[in-house]
Amino acid sequence: MKNYLKQVLGKSEALRVWHEMETMLPSMALRLPPYKSRITRKAALKTLPVIAMYQVLKSSGRKDAFDIAYRYEVDVVGEANNRKFKSLEKLPGFFGLYKKVYWTLLHHNDMCDYAFGENTPNSFNFYVTRCLWLDVCTLFGVPELTVAWCHCDTAGFAGMTKLEFRRTCTLAENGKPCDYCFVRKKQVVNLPLV
Repeated sequence: MKNYLKQVLGKSEALRVWHEMETMLPSMALRLPPYKSRITRKAALKTLPVIAMYQVLKSSGRKDAFDIAYRYEVDVVGEANNRKFKSLEKLPGFFGLYKKVYWTLLHHNDMCDYAFGENTPNSFNFYVTRCLWLDVCTLFGVPELTVAWCHCDTAGFAGMTKLEFRRTCTLAENGKPCDYCFVRKKQVVNLPLV
């Protein structure tokens, strides 16, 4: 994040923003509610630097504060996630393995509230009716920033060959439950011509 800020703001301004962020983070962490799951607490803590960055930039009067924070989450984090997913996608049986891990995580944390949908060998879906990221952003007075995490999901799954991520709405953008759908992509096998 510090390197991103240096690229966007220049070194001296980036270091000033970074210092203010570091000063804010301990008290922000204390404001988080107790979570049942360590996974949930870890996810909540990971949102805080981006929220702090946005708040510091806004308080500095930067009109591009939202765009800077949004671009970090979508372009930097989303792209890093995309590289990880594409690397994992090379594993044999990736879709089934991914589905099993994801489905298990959904059932064993308190990040969000879910309504579970279809679960077949070729797809699974669920609906998020309460979202940790929206909760945390709202707690710190910046609910509008939640879309950065929504769009980070989309960036993270872009261009995959074995899995397609589909979503038509989000709590953050239109108040409807987020619809997550993961579909196994059909693999095209090129047979040699005889």
